[in-house]
Amino acid sequence: MSEKTGKYLYCFIKAGESEDIGEIGPGQGEQPVYTVHHRDMAAVVSDSAEEYYDPVGKNAMCHQNVISAVMAKHEVVPVRFGVICKSMDALNKLLEEIYPAVMTNLERLHNKMEVGLKLFWTRDSFVKEVGESNEEVVALKNKIVELGPDKGYLLMIELGERLQKIADEKRLYYIENIYRGLQKEAVESRLNDIVGERMVLNAAFLVDKAGEEQFDLAVNRFYDIYGRTLEFKYTGPWPPYNFIDVKVD
Repeated sequence: MSEKTGKYLYCFIKAGESEDIGEIGPGQGEQPVYTVHHRDMAAVVSDSAEEYYDPVGKNAMCHQNVISAVMAKHEVVPVRFGVICKSMDALNKLLEEIYPAVMTNLERLHNKMEVGLKLFWTRDSFVKEVGESNEEVVALKNKIVELGPDKGYLLMIELGERLQKIADEKRLYYIENIYRGLQKEAVESRLNDIVGERMVLNAAFLVDKAGEEQFDLAVNRFYDIYGRTLEFKYTGPWPPYNFIDVKVD
């Protein structure tokens, strides 16, 4: 890629006039971020001489900061980190091809926001709910201690499988009681992958902006019920990554 002929993509918006977002793009020095238009749609981009950006540290932060700045004025269809069109011609071709899908999603996302909720067992509650609440588990632990690690190897495997099953059953309980309850206050919702043994729930919700306070109150009600057992990490608003049907590779 020749010097700065590439166009780094952040998001798409509905806009008729050119906008300068600011000198906040990734790369050597802070790159100007601006819009490139096709009909009543625009791509938010910055010039790039790179073919690849490391998705850690300052670069990833710049990507999110640009989208956050644009979100202050527009609904956005976000693009994942690191997508670069090799030239203006390639960008113009992409804008023409992707126009119908972007505009459909912008209409669907109008006056809506994404929030995230992650739930974790506290260390004590994980031990209590998963490791101590089941008589079979306690009996297996005692048997392993009695036999020692060499003779109790197969029992240790059985114990691990049993603990996994109990944890999954407990997660289903919280999904039914918390996630399903919050679904009623959201326009759409998504369950994402669990990361780590103490994570209970990893969910995203698309919420009508007019109903944000009501949704916050619903999260607080569940916190009042389960806050001693679970750590709540409630974040947002975020770009609606979980609720767009537009894929840009």
